[in-house]
Amino acid sequence: MHPFYFKNSFSSSDAKVKFTDVAIIGSNIQSENNSYYLSRTGVSTNNAGFGPDNAVLKFTKDHQWISALPITASGATYNDYFKNPLALQGFTQAPQLTASNSPDFWVLNQDEDQEIQVQHIQFTEGPFGALYQPIFYSTLDPAAKRYLQTPKRFVDPIDLCLAGDGSRFLFVADAGVDSVYQFTSSGLEGVPPPPASAAEFNALASLGGFGKVSAIGYYDKILYVADSKNGTVQRFKLTLDFD
Repeated sequence: MHPFYFKNSFSSSDAKVKFTDVAIIGSNIQSENNSYYLSRTGVSTNNAGFGPDNAVLKFTKDHQWISALPITASGATYNDYFKNPLALQGFTQAPQLTASNSPDFWVLNQDEDQEIQVQHIQFTEGPFGALYQPIFYSTLDPAAKRYLQTPKRFVDPIDLCLAGDGSRFLFVADAGVDSVYQFTSSGLEGVPPPPASAAEFNALASLGGFGKVSAIGYYDKILYVADSKNGTVQRFKLTLDFD
């Protein structure tokens, strides 16, 4: 692990490095299946060779370092694109009957200079090689009143999770207001109205009132919220039929 997967000496900045999250990659290619992304934070901005401390890294399923991911945006490639990446979510999520083999991922960057705090990073492979690039979602869609990618949407974003079912809902925890927000897979806040409904907008489905929200997870239609102040994990289900 850091720093010895690419060097054999230790520097003072290495002590400030943290690994913050992991996202598994599902693939039809055996060598790629169960490889993973790892988000890393730190203070070194050295771009030479193995990238800055703030990075998303890729490892093989046997835990061998592959690279820090360069991101292509606006026609340029950046080795220092990520700013304090605290959370990752891959598209391979339980309890999928057939796991998604997309190498895309969601990343949450917590940095005061980062306008778009939660981004979908898309992997594409073309004639000139493989690219990782951010996907930007609408902040004008009339179906919703609020959006995932409104600049500075969150006060203190701390975690995110992705529903591993057909809904593909994305949840974001904001420690600044001790709330959890729900978004569609296209970045619209709330839940789309049912067919034949007279509702014009998505129904907001935010959760609040926590002492100090610190982590969230989703499994089998249940959202789990860890509250570090109260020492509890609460669970929520988007239905009135709760067992």
